[in-house]
Amino acid sequence: MQSALEWTAGDSSRSCKLQTMDEGTAEVAIRNATEDDIEGMLDVLSAVAAEGRWIATELPLDRAARGQSLRESIARSDGTVLVACAEGTVVGELTLWPSATPRELGLGMAIAAGWRGRGLGRALLDAAIEAARAQRARALRLLVFPHNAAAIALYARHGFEPMAYLTEHVLRRNGERWDCVSMRLRLD
Repeated sequence: MQSALEWTAGDSSRSCKLQTMDEGTAEVAIRNATEDDIEGMLDVLSAVAAEGRWIATELPLDRAARGQSLRESIARSDGTVLVACAEGTVVGELTLWPSATPRELGLGMAIAAGWRGRGLGRALLDAAIEAARAQRARALRLLVFPHNAAAIALYARHGFEPMAYLTEHVLRRNGERWDCVSMRLRLD
Protein backbone atom coordinates (compact mmCIF):
# COMPACT_ATOMS: atom_id res chain seq x y z
CA MET A 1 0.00 0.00 0.00
CA GLN A 2 1.60 3.27 -1.10
CA SER A 3 1.08 6.26 1.14
CA ALA A 4 1.60 9.87 0.22
CA LEU A 5 3.65 11.61 2.86
CA GLU A 6 2.60 15.16 3.50
CA TRP A 7 5.32 16.76 5.60
CA THR A 8 4.88 19.64 7.99
CA ALA A 9 8.20 20.82 9.41
CA GLY A 10 8.50 22.03 12.98
CA ASP A 11 11.42 23.22 15.07
CA SER A 12 12.81 19.78 15.89
CA SER A 13 10.18 17.52 14.41
CA ARG A 14 8.20 16.89 11.29
CA SER A 15 4.83 15.35 10.87
CA CYS A 16 3.31 13.37 8.07
CA LYS A 17 -0.07 11.97 7.22
CA LEU A 18 -0.08 8.21 6.81
CA GLN A 19 -2.81 5.86 5.71
CA THR A 20 -4.28 3.93 8.63
CA MET A 21 -5.55 0.37 8.71
CA ASP A 22 -9.15 1.59 8.31
CA GLU A 23 -8.11 3.55 5.18
CA GLY A 24 -8.28 6.88 7.02
CA THR A 25 -5.25 9.02 7.73
CA ALA A 26 -3.30 9.67 10.90
CA GLU A 27 -0.92 12.46 11.77
CA VAL A 28 2.44 10.98 12.74
CA ALA A 29 5.23 13.08 14.24
CA ILE A 30 8.84 12.11 13.56
CA ARG A 31 11.10 13.76 16.12
CA ASN A 32 14.12 13.36 18.34
CA ALA A 33 13.36 11.11 21.28
CA THR A 34 13.29 12.39 24.84
CA GLU A 35 13.45 10.50 28.12
CA ASP A 36 9.66 10.75 28.21
CA ASP A 37 9.54 8.46 25.15
CA ILE A 38 11.58 5.61 26.64
CA GLU A 39 8.65 3.56 27.97
CA GLY A 40 6.88 3.81 24.60
CA MET A 41 10.07 2.82 22.79
CA LEU A 42 10.43 -0.18 25.10
CA ASP A 43 6.82 -1.13 24.36
CA VAL A 44 7.52 -1.07 20.61
CA LEU A 45 10.75 -3.05 21.00
CA SER A 46 8.97 -5.61 23.21
CA ALA A 47 6.12 -6.03 20.75
CA VAL A 48 8.43 -6.46 17.76
CA ALA A 49 10.70 -8.81 19.73
CA ALA A 50 7.64 -10.88 20.68
CA GLU A 51 7.04 -11.52 16.97
CA GLY A 52 10.38 -13.36 16.95
CA ARG A 53 11.20 -12.61 13.30
CA TRP A 54 12.31 -9.08 12.56
CA ILE A 55 14.91 -7.90 15.10
CA ALA A 56 17.74 -9.60 16.98
CA THR A 57 16.32 -8.51 20.35
CA GLU A 58 14.40 -11.32 22.00
CA LEU A 59 12.09 -11.59 24.98
CA PRO A 60 12.30 -11.26 27.85
CA LEU A 61 13.48 -7.71 27.29
CA ASP A 62 15.49 -6.33 30.19
CA ARG A 63 13.53 -3.07 30.32
CA ALA A 64 15.76 -1.49 32.96
CA ALA A 65 18.99 -2.16 31.06
CA ARG A 66 17.53 -1.26 27.66
CA GLY A 67 15.93 1.86 29.14
CA GLN A 68 19.30 2.94 30.54
CA SER A 69 20.92 2.29 27.16
CA LEU A 70 18.24 4.43 25.47
CA ARG A 71 18.76 7.21 28.04
CA GLU A 72 22.48 7.20 27.26
CA SER A 73 21.84 7.16 23.50
CA ILE A 74 19.43 10.10 23.78
CA ALA A 75 22.05 12.07 25.74
CA ARG A 76 24.89 11.39 23.25
CA SER A 77 25.93 13.99 20.73
CA ASP A 78 27.42 11.47 18.28
CA GLY A 79 24.23 9.57 17.50
CA THR A 80 20.51 10.11 17.02
CA VAL A 81 17.39 8.56 18.50
CA LEU A 82 14.16 9.22 16.62
CA VAL A 83 10.59 8.31 17.46
CA ALA A 84 7.44 8.20 15.38
CA CYS A 85 4.40 9.15 17.46
CA ALA A 86 0.72 8.88 16.53
CA GLU A 87 -1.75 10.54 18.87
CA GLY A 88 0.94 10.74 21.55
CA THR A 89 1.88 7.05 21.34
CA VAL A 90 5.27 5.83 20.14
CA VAL A 91 4.66 3.56 17.12
CA GLY A 92 8.21 3.39 15.78
CA GLU A 93 11.78 4.14 16.72
CA LEU A 94 15.12 4.44 14.98
CA THR A 95 18.54 4.71 16.60
CA LEU A 96 21.85 5.76 15.06
CA TRP A 97 25.02 5.04 17.03
CA PRO A 98 28.77 5.40 16.43
CA SER A 99 30.28 2.29 14.86
CA ALA A 100 33.86 1.04 15.12
CA THR A 101 34.59 2.66 11.74
CA PRO A 102 35.19 6.42 12.08
CA ARG A 103 32.36 8.62 10.77
CA GLU A 104 30.06 5.64 10.20
CA LEU A 105 26.89 5.13 12.17
CA GLY A 106 25.04 1.92 12.95
CA LEU A 107 21.28 1.92 12.42
CA GLY A 108 18.50 -0.02 14.12
CA MET A 109 14.76 0.44 13.63
CA ALA A 110 11.56 -1.08 14.99
CA ILE A 111 8.00 -0.29 13.92
CA ALA A 112 4.83 -1.56 15.59
CA ALA A 113 3.07 -4.19 13.48
CA GLY A 114 -0.04 -2.13 12.76
CA TRP A 115 2.05 0.72 11.36
CA ARG A 116 4.22 -1.19 8.88
CA GLY A 117 3.71 -0.78 5.14
CA ARG A 118 2.32 2.76 5.44
CA GLY A 119 5.45 4.84 4.82
CA LEU A 120 6.59 5.14 8.42
CA GLY A 121 9.89 3.32 7.80
CA ARG A 122 10.55 5.62 4.85
CA ALA A 123 9.80 8.68 6.99
CA LEU A 124 12.09 7.51 9.80
CA LEU A 125 14.89 6.68 7.33
CA ASP A 126 14.57 10.07 5.61
CA ALA A 127 14.92 11.82 8.98
CA ALA A 128 17.82 9.55 10.00
CA ILE A 129 19.73 10.19 6.78
CA GLU A 130 19.24 13.92 7.24
CA ALA A 131 20.52 13.66 10.84
CA ALA A 132 23.52 11.55 9.78
CA ARG A 133 24.48 14.08 7.12
CA ALA A 134 24.18 16.89 9.68
CA GLN A 135 26.64 14.91 11.84
CA ARG A 136 28.95 14.63 8.81
CA ALA A 137 28.75 10.84 8.83
CA ARG A 138 30.25 9.13 5.79
CA ALA A 139 27.97 6.11 5.89
CA LEU A 140 25.19 4.26 7.65
CA ARG A 141 25.44 0.51 8.34
CA LEU A 142 22.84 -2.01 9.42
CA LEU A 143 22.16 -5.71 9.71
CA VAL A 144 18.91 -7.24 8.51
CA PHE A 145 17.67 -10.82 8.47
CA PRO A 146 17.51 -12.14 4.88
CA HIS A 147 13.89 -13.26 5.31
CA ASN A 148 12.86 -9.62 5.98
CA ALA A 149 12.29 -8.82 2.31
CA ALA A 150 10.19 -5.70 3.01
CA ALA A 151 12.97 -4.13 5.09
CA ILE A 152 15.65 -5.05 2.55
CA ALA A 153 13.56 -3.46 -0.22
CA LEU A 154 13.02 -0.31 1.88
CA TYR A 155 16.73 0.03 2.55
CA ALA A 156 17.58 -0.60 -1.11
CA ARG A 157 15.13 2.14 -2.20
CA HIS A 158 17.07 4.51 0.08
CA GLY A 159 20.35 3.55 -1.57
CA PHE A 160 21.66 0.97 0.90
CA GLU A 161 23.75 -1.70 -0.77
CA PRO A 162 24.43 -5.23 0.49
CA MET A 163 28.02 -5.50 1.70
CA ALA A 164 28.19 -9.05 3.08
CA TYR A 165 26.10 -12.09 3.80
CA LEU A 166 26.92 -13.17 7.35
CA THR A 167 26.20 -16.88 7.84
CA GLU A 168 24.96 -17.94 11.29
CA HIS A 169 25.75 -14.48 12.65
CA VAL A 170 23.04 -14.11 15.32
CA LEU A 171 22.66 -16.70 18.06
CA ARG A 172 19.01 -16.99 19.13
CA ARG A 173 17.99 -18.03 22.64
CA ASN A 174 16.68 -21.34 21.30
CA GLY A 175 20.17 -22.18 19.99
CA GLU A 176 19.44 -21.44 16.33
CA ARG A 177 21.94 -19.33 14.42
CA TRP A 178 20.43 -16.88 11.94
CA ASP A 179 22.08 -15.35 8.90
CA CYS A 180 22.21 -11.58 8.38
CA VAL A 181 22.76 -9.25 5.47
CA SER A 182 25.09 -6.32 6.15
CA MET A 183 23.97 -3.20 4.25
CA ARG A 184 25.63 0.19 3.88
CA LEU A 185 24.58 3.59 2.60
CA ARG A 186 27.37 5.94 1.54
CA LEU A 187 26.60 9.54 2.41
CA ASP A 188 29.66 11.28 0.95
